[in-house]
Amino acid sequence: MDSVTREFFERSDFNKSTLTNGAITPQTQYDIAKRIDAILSDKRPFLETCCGGGWLSARLCELNPRRIAILMDVSVHQARLARTLHPMSRAVLVGDATNIPLRADTVGAVLCSFAVHLFTREQLREVALQTSRVCADESAVVIITFLKPDIGQSLFDQFVEGYADADRARYFDFDEISQALAFGGWSPVVSERIHFDDSITVRDFCEMLYSRPFSTFQLLRQLNGEEWLSAQIESAANRARLCTHDGILRNERALSLLVFRKG
Repeated sequence: MDSVTREFFERSDFNKSTLTNGAITPQTQYDIAKRIDAILSDKRPFLETCCGGGWLSARLCELNPRRIAILMDVSVHQARLARTLHPMSRAVLVGDATNIPLRADTVGAVLCSFAVHLFTREQLREVALQTSRVCADESAVVIITFLKPDIGQSLFDQFVEGYADADRARYFDFDEISQALAFGGWSPVVSERIHFDDSITVRDFCEMLYSRPFSTFQLLRQLNGEEWLSAQIESAANRARLCTHDGILRNERALSLLVFRKG
């Protein structure tokens, strides 16, 4: 994870759970959690890495209160937030998935949602080795992400010039993730695309462009300056109004649920 991105997640006003809630509806979150709940073992705790506020752990523990969660984030701010939101979790750790501060054979699964794109290919290989070390036998690595072919479906991609190319460059396709995790002995067993409705009113979309703490968008802002940001927002708002007659931007997207097991 590069230093600019790391600093972004340390911002006191950033909450990854808020970002996730803005990206997918609560119903979609529960649909994802139900799929994962059927995969997890009841015998050991699971680790949610790059947890942010821990939205995925929250949904899983709501579905099955017997589950034991260990939360981890590289950001001290996010870890504090997770500790506040999930006081019943087994532990909240500050750490990077490339160097997990747990003993061997500690957890039954490692979960990672909307964060794989923050690592380089080389770092993903380290993640594969670390997850293999801390996971017991018959464990799983569960990844929720937008794969590279699906990034262009985003409303941001369609209305903000330069956003699609910059965002897509940070994401992987299925083969790239599989090859990286193979370094830890992980093999893919599930690759499922989950479709959901990303429709939004023009007014909300324009407000989101101004205020939503979206990491790649903010990184582009840092690279290109405030004037660039203002021009992009104005241009995007105008295009959004042109493509709808009833005030609703209709958009369907697909994210991917990937499950890997040892062997």
